[in-house]
Amino acid sequence: MSFIQWTSGDNKRFFPAGKVVKNLPPGYYSIEESMQGLYFERKQIRTEKLMRFPDHNSDSVVEEIEKFWDKEKQFKESGTPYKRGIMMYGPPGSGKTCTLRLVVNNLTENRNGIVMDFPGVHLFKSAYEVLREIHEEIPLIVMMEDVDALIGRNESGMLNLLDGVYDINKVVFLATTNYPERLGSRILNRPSRFDKKVFIGMPSAESREIYIKSRLVNEDDSEIKRWVEDTDGFSIAHIKELFVAHKILGEDYSVALETLRAMRDTPISSSFDDHKLVEGAIKERHRWDDYGIEDGPEVGKAYMEGKKHFGSKKVISEEVLHNRRSRKPKPGNGKSYPSDPGEIAKLLGE
Repeated sequence: MSFIQWTSGDNKRFFPAGKVVKNLPPGYYSIEESMQGLYFERKQIRTEKLMRFPDHNSDSVVEEIEKFWDKEKQFKESGTPYKRGIMMYGPPGSGKTCTLRLVVNNLTENRNGIVMDFPGVHLFKSAYEVLREIHEEIPLIVMMEDVDALIGRNESGMLNLLDGVYDINKVVFLATTNYPERLGSRILNRPSRFDKKVFIGMPSAESREIYIKSRLVNEDDSEIKRWVEDTDGFSIAHIKELFVAHKILGEDYSVALETLRAMRDTPISSSFDDHKLVEGAIKERHRWDDYGIEDGPEVGKAYMEGKKHFGSKKVISEEVLHNRRSRKPKPGNGKSYPSDPGEIAKLLGE
């Protein structure tokens, strides 16, 4: 850093300083701290190749925020705090992060606004106060990715912030979560905290076709159709990986497709409880029969499928495992069937 001037807050102590920037450039920032205090660090975010799908809820989020900015006069005339909370929820990979990028692009390009990552309640309050001292009216969007995890760190502070206990003006809190059920009624049923909840689902056939055509530029319609049909239930990230694996790395199409389907349907777990449960079932099928599980071969099939996809990691799908746990005992055997996989493993002698 080159020093070219001095700064002073009390006209007694003078600190060397570099170039002074009067206005914070529009963009996406994280809030950081150093020995000199907090600062805004500009982040690079790719927005040049963003795609908008006609039947996706991403546009409704952008439109909701645009409507909010346009209604500033009505908010202030009515004495209503000029803030808004929007939560996007849906399965992993459904497009929530892409929607955030659309929002960033729209605010910075069209309204010269600021977007910041939520750094925690206390640091946010300090950063917000500094921002408003310098820029009273700049539009601000606060990104709260994985809000279910953020709330767990300081629930009371987060709720006070969202409720408007602090003087917040011209701010949109934009949150995402893969697990809305973890938030409970204190968040989901309180409009003053998140006024809109928007479901972001997996891309439809029409959206997948748009994306696939952008990748398979030299393929005929029959190949495009095959990809669209084969990727039902896939996220854009899964389709991108199919393209990379098959078209760039040369992997067989069917193998790449099945690998991605297994990744989607059978998540790898670090817990060995379920693995032991399956292995024990195969070794000692009669014990399953004692507890009312009569279709050991199905469990064995699930085990072999897991082994095929993940080598030495024996994985059973959640759906099959749920079916195993929910069976009732055989009439007259006088035993109850436990639901905890750890208890089941113990019964299997593992």
